[in-house]
Amino acid sequence: MELFRNVIITVPLLLAGTLVVSAQKPAWAFIQSSYYDNHGNGQACTTSGCVGSSGSNCAISSNRCSPNMRLVVTPGDVLVEYSEVYNPSGASTVLSSISGETSTSCTICRFNNFGVVQDMRLTFPASGGELTFTCTLSSSSNGYQGCGVIELSTTYTSVSLDTGGSANSICNISCLGVSLNTSASDAIIQTIFPDHDYATGIGGSYSSVCVGQFAPNCSGIGAAVTLNTSIGSQKSPLWTVGSNESVQMNAIALKGSSGNSGGGRWTFVQESYWSNFGAVSGPGGSNCGLPLINGGGGSISCTVNLLQPVAPGNLLIITPLFYTDPPFVVTLTSINGETITKCTACQILVSNKAIQLDMAYVLSAVGGEQTITCNFSAVSNGWNGCGVTEVHWSGSGGITYDTGGATLIPCSTVCPGVNLNLNGNNDFIFQSNVPLSTNPLSVSSPYTFYQGSYGYILNATRNQGSAPIWMEPQSDPAVSNNAIAFTGH
Repeated sequence: MELFRNVIITVPLLLAGTLVVSAQKPAWAFIQSSYYDNHGNGQACTTSGCVGSSGSNCAISSNRCSPNMRLVVTPGDVLVEYSEVYNPSGASTVLSSISGETSTSCTICRFNNFGVVQDMRLTFPASGGELTFTCTLSSSSNGYQGCGVIELSTTYTSVSLDTGGSANSICNISCLGVSLNTSASDAIIQTIFPDHDYATGIGGSYSSVCVGQFAPNCSGIGAAVTLNTSIGSQKSPLWTVGSNESVQMNAIALKGSSGNSGGGRWTFVQESYWSNFGAVSGPGGSNCGLPLINGGGGSISCTVNLLQPVAPGNLLIITPLFYTDPPFVVTLTSINGETITKCTACQILVSNKAIQLDMAYVLSAVGGEQTITCNFSAVSNGWNGCGVTEVHWSGSGGITYDTGGATLIPCSTVCPGVNLNLNGNNDFIFQSNVPLSTNPLSVSSPYTFYQGSYGYILNATRNQGSAPIWMEPQSDPAVSNNAIAFTGH
C-alpha cells in the first residue's frame, strides 16, 4: 500500500533591516543585494554591512554571471535583477533569465547605447532558498559584463511594475539620475554605469545598495534604493562620479496592491515526509521503524529531514499517520525544539481498520531545526509516518488558528474532503485525503495538489472553505480526511 507523506508547515518571517524607520512594519523593506562582474568586482550587502562576494561563471566568453548572496533568499520576497554589458561587437546583450526563479523583463528600464546595455528584470513572489544566482545573458559579451540581485520584502499581496526609464548624460562629478512619476507608494531602484570610473556616492532620498569601488559599497555598477515613496514626481538621485564622463542610468519603480486582507500574503515554503512503509519526500529521515516488507513495525518516534532550517516565527503544521492491526490508538505527543498545539478537531482516532490521523501546529516557531522528530504515544504494530510542511505569512499582524475538521467515509472514485466554515478572510487551508488502500490522483481547484495526498490554498477568502473534491483511482472502504485553516492578520 502506498501512503502519503505528512506535512509540517513553517512560515519564515522576514528578518531584515529596513531603509525606512516606522512604528509599524513598512510596506517595503530592503533585505540584501549582491553584485559580481568579470573584473572580479562585487560584494554582498545587507543593512548591517557588506562582505566580499566571490561569484563565478562570469568570464567574457560566457553568457553567464553568478553573484553570491549574503543571506538565503526568503520565499515570497521581491527580487530585482539587473545587468550591465559592454559588447565590443555592438550586439545588444540583455539579461534573459535568473536561475531558480520566474522573472519578467522591464523593457522600459532597458538602455542600449552602442553596445553598452543596462537591463532589469522583476521576480515576485520569489521561490526562495538561494544563496547563489546564475544570471543568463542573451549572448556572450567578449567585453565587460556584470549582474546584481536586490531582495526586498513587502506586505503587499501583489507586486507589479509601476514605471521605469533610462537616461544618458555627460556628468561633471555630479550626475542627476532618472526622473520618474509614480502612481503609488513605490520601491524604486536606480543604477548608474560610468564609462571609465565608479560612482562614489549618492544623495537625496536614496540609500546606496552597491555604489563605489570600496567597502562598505559594492564596486562596479552603482545601485541605489528608495522605499515607501510619495505618489507623483520623484526627486532623482544625485550620483557622485569620479570624473567628467559619459554615464548611462536606468531605473525601475514597483507598486504593490493588497488582496484579501490588505496586510500580507501566504507563501508555501517546503515540505518533507518520512515513513516506515516506503513513502518518502524531501531528504528522507530516520528512527521510524522497520519497513513492513521486512516484517517490521513502527517506532516511538519518526525523524524527518528538511531541505532548509525552520525560520523563526514560522507556522509549523505536523501531520502524522498510523495504522494498527489489531487496532489501538496512537497519537503525536511532541516534536523537538518546539511547543506544539494539538488540533483535536483534526484527529481521526479509529477503533476499526482505517488510517489514524493526528495534527498539531506551532503558530510562531523558535526555528533553526533542520530535522523534526515526531514523538508518539505508543509504538504502532503497522504503519507510521510523519511529515513537515512550511508556509510563510508576510503580514505584520501575526497568525491565528481559524478552524479544523476531519471525516472518515467510504468513497467512490469521487471523494469529498472536509468542509470548513472559515471565520478569517485571508487563510491558509490545508487538506489531506488518505484512503486505506490507494492514493488520490488529484484535488479540485483552487487547491494545489502535492505530496501524494495533500492539497492547500494560499490567501483563501471566506467563501473558499467548502470541501474540495478528490479523485481516486478506485473505490475505497475507509478514507481518512482532515483539514485545518489559519488566518493571517
